[in-house]
Amino acid sequence: MKLFLVAAFLLSSTAFAATVTINKPTQGDTVSNPIDVAVSVSEDFVVGKDGVVQLWVDGAPSMTLKGTSGILQLTPGNHQLQARLIHLDGHSLRVPSDSAQVTVTVPTVDPHAP
Repeated sequence: MKLFLVAAFLLSSTAFAATVTINKPTQGDTVSNPIDVAVSVSEDFVVGKDGVVQLWVDGAPSMTLKGTSGILQLTPGNHQLQARLIHLDGHSLRVPSDSAQVTVTVPTVDPHAP
């Protein structure tokens, strides 16, 4: 009986196969604040209906995107960005729904520079 219920649940939820990709910024970019972030999601995940995209910075949740884009502020240095698909109930989708990590650098600004 349990097997039947689990199988029926998995077949009815295509969002379990969904993926997300960070399109902007790209791996190795040097970025300045504010940073435009843009992601794309696979066709089987509808942002707002199936869940939301959460942006993680340096291994910790940072913000929930409004749709598939947002504006981010980062401190100077290197940072790892990752996007995760989150169900409307607040739980992460199972792997591999997380994007690959993207490393970006925010340069240190010299306050005395012209």
